[in-house]
Amino acid sequence: MIFSRLAQVLLLLGLLPLSACTSFRNIASISELSSDESVLVGKVVMEGADVSDFMIGKLVSADVQLAYELPVKNGKLKLQRGTGRSVQGASFSKGQEVLRVAVKRQKVYLVGIHAGSTIVLVHNFRLFPILVTIDPSKNACNYIGTIALTKSGDKFKVEVRDEFAQDGKKLSELVEGCELKKNLARKTSKSDIRELANQQQ
Repeated sequence: MIFSRLAQVLLLLGLLPLSACTSFRNIASISELSSDESVLVGKVVMEGADVSDFMIGKLVSADVQLAYELPVKNGKLKLQRGTGRSVQGASFSKGQEVLRVAVKRQKVYLVGIHAGSTIVLVHNFRLFPILVTIDPSKNACNYIGTIALTKSGDKFKVEVRDEFAQDGKKLSELVEGCELKKNLARKTSKSDIRELANQQQ
């Protein structure tokens, strides 16, 4: 998607969230896909901790967010609230979210885990960045791996693991008619960021 000049300005100012431009949904059958879509199947997990451990007050929401575009300014990613979009009908709970999400056949970015909490009348939000890329594929049903977020000092470490041998059969059964093929997510690279910057010029 190439944004108009006005849309780019609003996006970079945080006045036009990318989530307003797209939506994602979990599916139960390959028959739900349109001709220009495929399904991404995999897991996002937080290990050694829980999202609620890092939030002030009561955790009220947590979900994995994806995007087709990421805002870039001066050659750097500018993640903000609204950069990604949650998957309809899904939530991050008990340390994980299992994805079976329909996407367009184009590059997709898994932005991170967006969490919200409340204390008295104050609402708090936090994005736990993940930033991995899933490249477009001719496969209708794509296994993207286990994407693990692990606390490491003051930061989080992101790892993409190939657990197809142990999870593949069970995950493929989540989507009727799914013949799961490997298309592992990878960490978003500098070339991805340059490509995004060029698209937004």
